[in-house]
Amino acid sequence: MADIPIITISPPEKKIGDTPLNENTLEFFKQFEDSTKKIEPVNSGLITNPDEEDFNFWEKTGRLSLSAAQGVVNMVENQGDFLDEI
Repeated sequence: MADIPIITISPPEKKIGDTPLNENTLEFFKQFEDSTKKIEPVNSGLITNPDEEDFNFWEKTGRLSLSAAQGVVNMVENQGDFLDEI
């Protein structure tokens, strides 16, 4: 009969960084997180302070800012066509 190998499982060795933080350190990080202001994105263009709560706001804002330039191009093109017909 073949010998069955014996496998022993031991818990992993504790590393230096695995110790939990003490209360003072946790309180410091909580206070630091509360005191820092969240960075809000600001768009350049017609709508400068976007509201993240609005459905599909970023896509609408991008389309709005890109369509303003397209309107100018369409106006020039239509005027050129009108002057050609005169």
